[in-house]
Amino acid sequence: MKLATLAIVAGLPLLLLAADRKWASKDYTEWSAAETERVLADSPWVKRAQASYGTTDEDARAYPVKAPGPREAGLGGRGVSDGNWDGGVGRMQTGGDPKLPVTVRWDSALPIREALLKSHAAEAGETPNTLSKPEKYYTVAVIGLAAAHKVSSENAERDQFEMTRTRQGLLNQSRLLRRDKKAIVPEDARIDESGNVRVFFPKTDAITLEDKEVVFGTAFGSIRVSQRFRLKDMVYKGKLEL
Repeated sequence: MKLATLAIVAGLPLLLLAADRKWASKDYTEWSAAETERVLADSPWVKRAQASYGTTDEDARAYPVKAPGPREAGLGGRGVSDGNWDGGVGRMQTGGDPKLPVTVRWDSALPIREALLKSHAAEAGETPNTLSKPEKYYTVAVIGLAAAHKVSSENAERDQFEMTRTRQGLLNQSRLLRRDKKAIVPEDARIDESGNVRVFFPKTDAITLEDKEVVFGTAFGSIRVSQRFRLKDMVYKGKLEL
């Protein structure tokens, strides 16, 4: 009896995981509102992260192929000596540095694109016809990083200058990191009126399942964000979706 009970308990995580991914076996047009929300808020393509405040004084555009440390990756700022290839992502920092909760989301992944379209989100930018076409870039969004804003006609020149400076900072500091490979640097970055940051990375050096993990890192002024994603969890309908 005890062994049977233990077996049932041990199998619960798998059953719960299967239930959580039930939406993946359906066409997105059949997703319920709750399933659509789950894809956008609690799926392998969406992670909650704690952005940290600190100094970001590096402008790294070339990276070593062999296991970059945090300073080579540009994720550590001054005085960091973690030594891990991913800059110590996932470690809880102790001390007095304040944290900012953000959401990191792969907006170029097909299930996210489908969910945005299904939910009629303002940032969807898709039609049923365009979903069949692969995205040109790996697009990673950081939600909650910047304040909402509207360009004012009275201060258009100042606003444009600030947006250009912010965009350049994101281009200088953002990257996708994989173990023992050169980091992928972005080609573009944008901030919408809601304050959502989107960073666009080229697909010329494709991310594959053999990479096992990818780490997204960026800096917004003095705020640093880094988040790890496990690639085997990001398979959708038999294909790695990024």
